[in-house]
Amino acid sequence: MLLTFPRYPARSTALSAVQTGVARYDPPPDSDIAVLTLDIHMRLVSEQEDTYWREHFSQAPYYVAGRSYDQYRPAYELGWQTALQYPDAEFEDLADRLHRQWAVRSGSSLLPWREVHQAVHAAWLHASQQMRKVQQPAARVECSRETAASLLPLQRGCALLAEDLQRMCAIPMSDFAHQVIQRHILMLRDFAYTLHSHVKRAFHKEDMGLTTWPSRLRRRWMAWRDDLSDWAPAQVFEVCELRERTLLSSYQRALRNTLPVEVRELLQMQSKRLRVHMEKLSWVRHNWNLE
Repeated sequence: MLLTFPRYPARSTALSAVQTGVARYDPPPDSDIAVLTLDIHMRLVSEQEDTYWREHFSQAPYYVAGRSYDQYRPAYELGWQTALQYPDAEFEDLADRLHRQWAVRSGSSLLPWREVHQAVHAAWLHASQQMRKVQQPAARVECSRETAASLLPLQRGCALLAEDLQRMCAIPMSDFAHQVIQRHILMLRDFAYTLHSHVKRAFHKEDMGLTTWPSRLRRRWMAWRDDLSDWAPAQVFEVCELRERTLLSSYQRALRNTLPVEVRELLQMQSKRLRVHMEKLSWVRHNWNLE
């Protein structure tokens, strides 16, 4: 059984309002934020687990010299996905089910259950620990209205771009290209809701309504979005890169303001991560077949 993540309902950003020079972002209610936050946490942990085990599998006590990561990866994936899907279960209660699932989930592995059950258990334990870490509430940072005024354009920019990219995923493209865009959506949603947690403490909801787009960006976006059915995948990547560059400039402007240490560190971390993803996206756009 494949792991299914909770889905956050697509929210209309009322991009038709761009015609008036204004785009609106309505912060979702706290219940929706909780669902999306869980979605983000599960996806982040799942992505990190593959990286972790690829680097550490050969150091495990059950590892047999000469075996590649491909022989163990399906077992790790089965373990970490089960941990995320059944966070309150005990591994012993799931062991028989996992044994039965291995017959259809073994994928590239040629190993029998008796040679991978320790890897499944290890991945289950590690993923459970990582999920508890990312779900620990961050220390509360008091956010003045001046600080929130610096964060609000970043929050809106991240949220709006994530929603626009989600719409663009309907454009036919290769599986790899789709995965790249999905990674950017996940990153931008993570940024938006982390910033939202700071901004909402300083602004009342009615203060968080409208933001004006730069006229040059607005005109270009309107020209591109007239008919998505005519778009090529390269255009999606071009729009993503263009708007992420604009967003990165907004981060740089915000960092020139006087900010609390914790907020400055947050923006520095997000801007660095944004730059890395943007550079990777640019390389893919110029060197990879996206269709």
